[in-house]
Amino acid sequence: MLRSATWLLRSKAQLRQVLDATFSASPSNNHALMYALSSDAPDLEDIIGELSRSAPETVGCITSPLPFHPDTTFASPFSLPTLGEETRRFSCALTLVDRDQCVPFALENKFGEGPVQVGRWHAFRKRDVKDGGLARLLEQNGDDWNDVWKGSSSRDLPELPEEFQDRKDINSFVYFTDNSSMNIANSLHHSYPSSTTLRLIAAPTPFINGMPFTLIRNGRAQPTGAVGLAILRSKQEVRQRIGFNGLKELYHPLKLGGKHHPRTRRRALPCTDHRRGASSVSSRGYT
Repeated sequence: MLRSATWLLRSKAQLRQVLDATFSASPSNNHALMYALSSDAPDLEDIIGELSRSAPETVGCITSPLPFHPDTTFASPFSLPTLGEETRRFSCALTLVDRDQCVPFALENKFGEGPVQVGRWHAFRKRDVKDGGLARLLEQNGDDWNDVWKGSSSRDLPELPEEFQDRKDINSFVYFTDNSSMNIANSLHHSYPSSTTLRLIAAPTPFINGMPFTLIRNGRAQPTGAVGLAILRSKQEVRQRIGFNGLKELYHPLKLGGKHHPRTRRRALPCTDHRRGASSVSSRGYT
């Protein structure tokens, strides 16, 4: 990852300045951009187009607006004249990744986990066997509950994109998804069991553009599924170093265990003989 930041902006012009500053920090033009844009951005379609054209590969989603108070002060290094400027602000999270270190992907969800059912009314709803979740498992496995509890088999999982074919160097996944695509997470885990995953659920957008969710790759929006980046395993040796800047040790390191540790030392414990009221010393016991 080359750079990651979340910006609070007022206009498309400010976003253009942020993009210019973000890409100018890296000499190469071979980038993949991951973004999350709040739904209260002005000229939403134009801004999504601007983001999609800013890098060779882009993936993103529409998120909910941040809860701002109208009187909240705001300062930006890309300040513009405030004359006639609206007070509302929108958020845009940007992550810039070297294209050689990731594989952008998009997956569409054909089954999902079925619609969310709350309350008692769903007991009388006509079930559709095409839905995901328990209804689909019962249809496939009959009345054998042992097979049902095992979950979906590998043939029930969504197919991975062509970009993942013969890739053995995928280390982790970071992607946006809708609220009913656990089968995609299961498919990624089934194919790459040792990988780590960061799954971020996008915000519903039915009243913004008529789509239940808005997941975008290279300017193309899809209502369900997942879009994101598969991070490749680093070819260079990774060295980790932990520093405690400004902190000083209070005492020299103390080792646990060993013959000199106080808990392993045998000590005589005093005990009281209640029958005679006298005290005696026992050579058995540990502290």
